[in-house]
Amino acid sequence: MAASAVACAAAFAGCGDDRPAAETTSASPPKGRDGLEAVVRRCSVSAERSPTPDVVPIQWRPPKARVVQATRTDEGYTARVLFNHSVTFVYEALRRAAADTGGEIGASENEGRDAELEIERNGERTEIRLSALRACPQYSQATIVQEPA
Repeated sequence: MAASAVACAAAFAGCGDDRPAAETTSASPPKGRDGLEAVVRRCSVSAERSPTPDVVPIQWRPPKARVVQATRTDEGYTARVLFNHSVTFVYEALRRAAADTGGEIGASENEGRDAELEIERNGERTEIRLSALRACPQYSQATIVQEPA
């Protein structure tokens, strides 16, 4: 529900003024190999890659993670990331990354095929929603939203 509220807020932010509220960096054709080509081919997921993966902090995109889409907003960002590991593996890795970088884990839940993490750090709140790929549950994807706490 929070993600949909953020999406709605992002859609309506900036109404009435002449400046865009969000800068969308939609995916462009892949440049070079990133190790996820086999996952894309085998699991029928988009081959798109964001031209600006650095919008997503490195702790949320470990090696062999692909930032598919990233949108920078006035207050943070939203992104979709593809991982070459299961929901549980990525969930545990992201929890460790949060702890290692001084993040405080709020709500968290792992149900196997999907998981959620809420992390607060340096006055920012990051919500990560993981889900297994439909055709290949051994791999996962995430929607990541960062905004002020």
